[in-house]
Amino acid sequence: MATQTLPVEAVEVADDAIRADWDAVRDSGIGGMIQNHFLCMALFGVQESGLGARLRAADRVSVDDLLQGMDAHFGAGLLHYLEIRGILVRENGTVSLTPRGRLLLGDVQQALLGYYHEAYAPVIRQIAPLLTKQIEYGTDISRDMEALGRHCDVMTASFGTNIVLKAMEEMGASCILDLGCGSGGFLIDACKRDPELRGIGLDISPEIIERGRQRVREEGLEDRIEFVVADAFHPDVWPEVCERADVILAIGTIHEHFRNGEQAVIDLLDRYAEILSGRMKGFLLAEPELYRDEKDADFYLVHTFTRQGYPRPRDGWLELLKRTRLRCERLYYARETGFRFCYYHLVPRDAAPAEGV
Repeated sequence: MATQTLPVEAVEVADDAIRADWDAVRDSGIGGMIQNHFLCMALFGVQESGLGARLRAADRVSVDDLLQGMDAHFGAGLLHYLEIRGILVRENGTVSLTPRGRLLLGDVQQALLGYYHEAYAPVIRQIAPLLTKQIEYGTDISRDMEALGRHCDVMTASFGTNIVLKAMEEMGASCILDLGCGSGGFLIDACKRDPELRGIGLDISPEIIERGRQRVREEGLEDRIEFVVADAFHPDVWPEVCERADVILAIGTIHEHFRNGEQAVIDLLDRYAEILSGRMKGFLLAEPELYRDEKDADFYLVHTFTRQGYPRPRDGWLELLKRTRLRCERLYYARETGFRFCYYHLVPRDAAPAEGV
């Protein structure tokens, strides 16, 4: 390597203490962690600001069009940063996404980023005061439920909707009751994919339900989707309209009751067993799998600091179901998808086995 020629003498100071400190920095990998952290924040900002949509809309866009209405100084610096990080390339006053950049700005990838960075970051940023009892989860701080629902809608649409539709087809079902439906993202997606499907969304929040009704009106699905305000965990007081459903669906909510022990989950499932009439085809329990390993470490951490019960692998659920009044007819899943969701088709234990099972 050629030695750089400088107009002044450059003297390297060989100091063992300095070298030891910065060798430790290198070996720790902290530099790569910081780089990834900043790239995540930059990509989230790109998406939230609308830059992401502009970049994705065309193969190549002029810098002036891209930054229209935005701060030119910040925008220019951000584009240079993204170029350095290999997210985009610049040529003759235009920029375009690299293949990796286009992947990183994909809907599902951004939803996963938003799940951690937006929905759970308010809690994870407060690890120290939570740990030292200066604040309490649920009182002083909580996850962003609106953001959680919005990002989960995108991820569920990517891997869950078709699984549910397949399960309903095999059950011979046509109307689904979605417990904890939020603003109805799943039901809207499912009904758009299956023109014969009808849905009932149930959520405890009147504000979220009203947002769901608005979304359904915007999609022109008022004749096929309706909403009710009720507590998903107290089926004995559900409105009568819920009886029209022939399948009950719960996505990622039941495991939270593990925080109160296994019996709390068993009792809840037994309450659902009581309302599964002869006309109903079953209860579809959709739950993520959590393994306490490197792959699931972040998923584990957010569950710890939001005082949730921990999701279980499928064998754990199947063992627990033996102690309930429900039995599992089938288990549906898609390999290597977000949070490894499993969909358990449950029926009352004394029901006749489904054909072919």
